[in-house]
Amino acid sequence: MLGFLINPYVLLTTVIGYVIYHVITNYDRFKHWERHGLKGPNPWLGLFRTLWFLLSPKPYLLEFEAIKRYGKVYGVSEPDRNSIVVADADLLKDVLASHFSHFMDRRGGLAVKYVNKFLTQLSGSEWKHTRSIVSPTFTSGKMKAMIHLMQECLEPMMTRIRRSNGRDMDMKSLFGCFTMDVIAKCGFAVDTCTHDDDQHPFVVNAKKFFTFPLWKFFVVIFTPKFLRDKLGLHVMDQSALDYMSSLGQHMIQERRKKGIKAGNRAYNDFLQLMLEAGKDDGQEGEANGKENPEKKGLTDEEIISNILLILLAGIYH
Repeated sequence: MLGFLINPYVLLTTVIGYVIYHVITNYDRFKHWERHGLKGPNPWLGLFRTLWFLLSPKPYLLEFEAIKRYGKVYGVSEPDRNSIVVADADLLKDVLASHFSHFMDRRGGLAVKYVNKFLTQLSGSEWKHTRSIVSPTFTSGKMKAMIHLMQECLEPMMTRIRRSNGRDMDMKSLFGCFTMDVIAKCGFAVDTCTHDDDQHPFVVNAKKFFTFPLWKFFVVIFTPKFLRDKLGLHVMDQSALDYMSSLGQHMIQERRKKGIKAGNRAYNDFLQLMLEAGKDDGQEGEANGKENPEKKGLTDEEIISNILLILLAGIYH
């Protein structure tokens, strides 16, 4: 069976068939920007442009070149959607502020549990509800309350620096470990100690969760959306997602057992802030499989999802 699949003739036929299918089903969409008089890259080469963008070591340079060629506003035809690229400051202000009510929704989210509840994946009233709860956790006062957590993560880094005795150090690795420690502690209240143990289960699974083989990305992005949704294809590592979600659920249960304080120590991390915001949302009803249509806070799934989002933002930005 495997030999049949990798047969060059079968592979070539499959590729040609997909290209023909892609052109036929997207013909009208490819003409969209031309009908509206908006310049942009050749839509018929959209698949190759996406491949080039993914394989380029500096993809942002491709965007700069496109801006020079087509102007600060141009249209592109991606594998499954049309998009407008805006590189004009005044227009961006209109999109993000003045006329935000017309542009509040994002692209369709991934059909993956927890990932589909990321604040960045939501739309409409669900986005507005979640944002109104999550945003207050980022006030200056609440950020200051987490400084002691960050300071606790700083000491292992300084110890590692002192142990180097003035030798050259890999600064990316040094600050990468520090960032992982801070995010893990502020998000999940987990002590990862990555400077001494880079094989901590949290660290291993966090890296697996946010990295994936390039071939897997190609398979997902070039699979028709209806087939992708039907088969549940995605680039996430399922074992890592299961670990992170189980850890989040365990921490939530432990917090509810202990209450706000454990001994004399108050929790000031993101997990506690989101639990406090969601304490009136009818958690008992959720535990019994019932939904509260007038819930005021976040469900367990939404809490875990947005802590994972914070983890992603902290590690890779």
